[in-house]
Amino acid sequence: MAEYKITIPILNANDVSMTVEDIAIQKLNKIHKGDILFSVASSKAVEDVLAEKDGYIVHSLENGLVVSPTEHVASIFSTKEEATRNTNKFQKQPEKDVKPVKATRKAKELAIKYHIDLCSIDKTGIITEKDVQKIISES
Repeated sequence: MAEYKITIPILNANDVSMTVEDIAIQKLNKIHKGDILFSVASSKAVEDVLAEKDGYIVHSLENGLVVSPTEHVASIFSTKEEATRNTNKFQKQPEKDVKPVKATRKAKELAIKYHIDLCSIDKTGIITEKDVQKIISES
């Protein structure tokens, strides 16, 4: 089996970050389709993330970890050997300085759809849909 990527669901187009809660699995655990892996909480909702496949899971999730919609946070592999070979895939990166981002609702929705990090847009003031469209057209 190839790697099956687990990503953070989009709960609300206005939320650019969510918090991981209630982690139910440990790294390299055997999991089954339908198992609850963890929950994510946005400003308005909490949703369980379920396993879509059977296999062995690799992640570095922690309760309270702040994540972005569509972020790849874990993977499922068919064998424990494959999972063990990929344990370094989710090693924590040193934290970078995070600046607060202000963006319009449409800009946030477009950024989520095209997997664009709003922090990467160098602009003073509020990021608009036009700013995000410019980044999309340049890529």
